[in-house]
Amino acid sequence: MPHPLKQEEIYRKILSKVYTNQEGLAPVEYLKKRVAELGAKRIGFYGKNEFSLSFAKLLQETGVEIFQLTWVPEDCEGTFTKVAKQEFKPDMADVMLIIDFFKGGYWFKDLRSLGFQGPILSVEEFILQREHDAGAEV
Repeated sequence: MPHPLKQEEIYRKILSKVYTNQEGLAPVEYLKKRVAELGAKRIGFYGKNEFSLSFAKLLQETGVEIFQLTWVPEDCEGTFTKVAKQEFKPDMADVMLIIDFFKGGYWFKDLRSLGFQGPILSVEEFILQREHDAGAEV
């Protein structure tokens, strides 16, 4: 696993892109644009660190329906609807977003075996508009 400061560096890049985007949009408007590009109405996310919960709150302000995927519903604090992984159904989300991607990415891999066919993106891919595994710099 990469050094934890690498994730913090990526989080700073993400926040910079959201708050000082080239389009000059307010953060929520920028996120609305990204959500619209995906055609998403319902987004599930994994992440329970401070950045994850703050980012999810900002994403929620776009008007999209959002829930937090957890090991068990009691696993996390916060105001989001929680769905235990064992209770996840493919039609619950249009997109699955991995916000705490250093810790959570590995267990999203089996969502395909659970029948989920939509995009599964890290927050880096979602905001920095990187294709999965492309590694392109922004």
